[in-house]
Amino acid sequence: MNSESENLEVNRRILEWKVKLYYDRNFPLETVNDVYQKLIKLGYSNVDVECNTETYYAKYLIRAGEMQMARNILKSLVEKLESLSSTADFDWLVKMKNYSKNLLVQCEH
Repeated sequence: MNSESENLEVNRRILEWKVKLYYDRNFPLETVNDVYQKLIKLGYSNVDVECNTETYYAKYLIRAGEMQMARNILKSLVEKLESLSSTADFDWLVKMKNYSKNLLVQCEH
């Protein structure tokens, strides 16, 4: 790995952890959204981290009362997981898809 790609990966990991930390610490919506948007621009480290981070962000949005934003995140995540599950048979994909669908149901009520 060269220093540029290492730097990118470090920045991704920091932002991924910030989303989780900010969820846990109930940071203001504007702060969490800012970190999330920066992460989206950089991209995720891998699919597993993407799924986990997206669900943290969606749960934060649900807690903040931003149901439409949470629905959009979760619908996109479920679609991605469904497309991945057709090409790979990973137990975690099924579990994450079911978990995301359950969160999506919470947004509908």
